[in-house]
Amino acid sequence: LAPEHMNPMELLERAYAFELFPDEMRIEPDYLMIYFPNERGFLMRQMADEISYRVRSIGTRRPPIHPRGRCRILCRSLGAEDTTALVRTCRRRRLSLNNALNAAMMLAVQRQLYGGETIPMRHFNFANLRPLLKPPVDDEHILSLHSMLRVTVSVRAEDDLWTTAGDVNRAVTGSARRGDFFSSVSLSAAMMRIILGQGTQRMGTTALAYAGPPRMPRVFGSTEVIGLEVFVSNLTLGPEFTAQVRLIDGELRWNIVYLDCDLDRAKAEAISEEMLSLLRNPWRGKGFE
Repeated sequence: LAPEHMNPMELLERAYAFELFPDEMRIEPDYLMIYFPNERGFLMRQMADEISYRVRSIGTRRPPIHPRGRCRILCRSLGAEDTTALVRTCRRRRLSLNNALNAAMMLAVQRQLYGGETIPMRHFNFANLRPLLKPPVDDEHILSLHSMLRVTVSVRAEDDLWTTAGDVNRAVTGSARRGDFFSSVSLSAAMMRIILGQGTQRMGTTALAYAGPPRMPRVFGSTEVIGLEVFVSNLTLGPEFTAQVRLIDGELRWNIVYLDCDLDRAKAEAISEEMLSLLRNPWRGKGFE
C-alpha cells in the first residue's frame, strides 16, 4: 500500500502517472515508440473482431438504431475517501485506475440495459499521444492528439468488477503492444465513415475517457476555478453510454452523456448509481485477500 506519509492527492496523481503500478502495466513513450504502426495487421484484426462480434451477439440485445435523438447530461462524483480506497485496491490488484473505471461502466450498462446476460460489449478506450510527439510540444501551446481504440470484451453474467477490469486490461495492453493506438489515428476516420455510411449498426456500447487531474492553474487573477465540467456530444450511431472522468480535489468527477432516444433520465441515473456502487466497494470481488 501507499506510504503512510503520502497524502491522498499525491497518491492519486502518482497513480494516474503510472508511478505506483508495476513496470508491465506502464504505458510510457519509450515503451510505445519501439512498436511501429502496422495498418494492414490492424485492419485484419478489426475485420476478424467484426465477424466474431456478429457471431457472438446472435440472439442477444444489440444497441438499437434511432433516426434522431438529443444528448442529455449527468454529473456525478466519487468522493475522495472512496477514490483513495479504489486507487489502493487497483494497485494491489496490479491494474490501472483507467481499467477499473471502464469495467465499472461496462458492468453497469450490462446489468441495467442487458438484463445481466452474457454479451460481447464494444467499448471505446482513449489514449493521449501528445507526450509522444517529436519534437515535444511546450506546455504553453494548445494541441491535442488522441487515439480512439475500440475493443470487444465479453461481459459474463457472473463477472465482478475485477474480472471485467482484467479482461479490459488484457485487451487494451495487447492492442498497445501491437501499436494499434498509432494505427487507429490514421485509420479511425475512414472506419467511422464506413460505419456511418452504412447506418446499420452502432459504433459501440460504451465509451470512457479518463483524463486524470487537470493541468491548469486554479487561480487566474481575481478569478478562482472551483469546478470543471466537460461533455463530448454523441450521435445516434454512437455508443449508448459515454463519460469523461477527471480527478479534481481528490474526487473522481464523472461527466456523463446519453441520448434521450436510448434512455430516460431515471434509467441513466440507475446506470450511474450502479457504476458508483461498484467503485465504492472496491475490495469486493473474486480472489481478493
